[in-house]
Amino acid sequence: MSTGEPAGGDSYLPGSAAEPIANLTDESEERLRALRRGLRRADRFALFVVLASGAARAEVLRRMRGWSGQEGLPAFQFLPDGSQGARAVEELLETAGPVQPLRGVVVPDTASLLDTAEGRAIQALNVARDTLARVIVGPLVLVLSPDRAADLPRVAPDLFDVRSGTCEVEALPGATLGDAARLAAPPEEARRPAGSIDELDELRATAARLRERMTSPEAPPPAALADAWLNLGQKLLIHHYALDEVLASSREARRLAEGIGYHGAVAAALVLEGIVAMLRGDLERSRKAYEHGLEISRGAQDRLGEATCLKSLGDLDMRVDDLDAARASYTLALPIFREIRDRLGEANCLQSLGDLDMRVDDLDAARASYTLALPIFREIRDRLGEANCLQSLGLLALAAGEPREAFQRFLEVLARHREIRNQVGEQAVHGYLARAAAAVGAPDQALILAERSLDIGRRIHDRFGQRITLELQLRLFSSLQDGRASLATAILLRDLCSSLREVDRTQGYAALLEQAQHTLPAEAWADLQENAEALRQAAVAAASQRLQDAGRDPYALPSPPDATTP
Repeated sequence: MSTGEPAGGDSYLPGSAAEPIANLTDESEERLRALRRGLRRADRFALFVVLASGAARAEVLRRMRGWSGQEGLPAFQFLPDGSQGARAVEELLETAGPVQPLRGVVVPDTASLLDTAEGRAIQALNVARDTLARVIVGPLVLVLSPDRAADLPRVAPDLFDVRSGTCEVEALPGATLGDAARLAAPPEEARRPAGSIDELDELRATAARLRERMTSPEAPPPAALADAWLNLGQKLLIHHYALDEVLASSREARRLAEGIGYHGAVAAALVLEGIVAMLRGDLERSRKAYEHGLEISRGAQDRLGEATCLKSLGDLDMRVDDLDAARASYTLALPIFREIRDRLGEANCLQSLGDLDMRVDDLDAARASYTLALPIFREIRDRLGEANCLQSLGLLALAAGEPREAFQRFLEVLARHREIRNQVGEQAVHGYLARAAAAVGAPDQALILAERSLDIGRRIHDRFGQRITLELQLRLFSSLQDGRASLATAILLRDLCSSLREVDRTQGYAALLEQAQHTLPAEAWADLQENAEALRQAAVAAASQRLQDAGRDPYALPSPPDATTP
């Protein structure tokens, strides 16, 4: 009978069997030790339910493959993922019996048993509860995502009632979505600094290896490949802003996930596609992707996918200033994240609610949300989330009229973004440093910091971030009464907003420029049109020279007017 992988088979995982996919929480390690003891003692049929998802699920399965047939444990039969797993269960019940019983069976993808053919396979196990002891003379392990835990007793109540134990396993933050990053990456990838050119080349090589593995006779399970593509896409987005490659990765993940009914990965891929569309200014396409992901998640009763898509829709509504709609989405997402105990989702949602409250000048409410979010980020050791939350607290200080406190907070955030090689974060925080410098009356310093933000934005092709920075520079040139630089920057903004499909902004800058054109000689106007970027750069260079002549460091604010030197 061939119902799945051979016992102990983990050929799709590269490297040593001892190489971990994810670090687990201390509580999870203790639960796994208890599970292993229970599996060893199971000399007759015993049902164990393991609740784990993403990286935690991949790590549990890696360990169980290593345990298989070792130190008194039975040799496990691992069933396939997806609809093939459902067929394998039916085949198992039809062909196995007391003449050739199985010593242990692991179902890595119990969700597919619940979802395929209206749950017929899991119902068959439920009906066969009293005869399973003749088919399996050892443990039956069902691995299921925690957000689907309530479905098992609902669909298979009799089977659930005879379980010997339930073990919930969680990965520490920063783990991959599955065995993703290890699936096709060479060992030296871990030594590449994130965000470097070398690392980008390695990520592209990883994509090539994944495509090769997909056509190999020994191809990994589709669910693992889908996770791998998702993980690759996230890295390409966070560290490199390589939007074309992010989109290609998410589409590969979605295609694989749709083929096996892996609804969580389908929704995650759609969220990635929505983010790419939003960053490119295609807000309609972004909304369609998020709403499609939400529909799929709700249809599959995937609570994590539902919450993630709601949060993404809230972010999109914030982008278009529909604050009531954003609050509605965040308010729906937050209790779901809490219900399924997704601490990172909870913290991100709290921070977004704080950002929304700050947009409507409710600084006390914003501070309350940030105060709840920051310790969660620290508890789960999510450095990116912590940096973003500290950044929001810096913006709160800026809004409260405390630019010096904000500047120091932003310096701390900059250091953290550099530690994790987050170029998008570096770009944003340079812009915030510039705002703080402008708020203490240091426009030259603000221009230099804004220019560093713009340099990063152009390097990573973030046109939306570039637009924000150029608008800041336009205000700074105006405060310095540099009319030529102001008009040159407005020309750049008109063209950039047009490429971003921001119609109102494009028309606004076009009207401003049309008015200015009537006051200038034709030759001067032509010069502005042709040399807008050079004129802007010259004005920034002049500001840099003035700052250098004054002996000033762009990353240190000037002393306050009433300060005395010792």
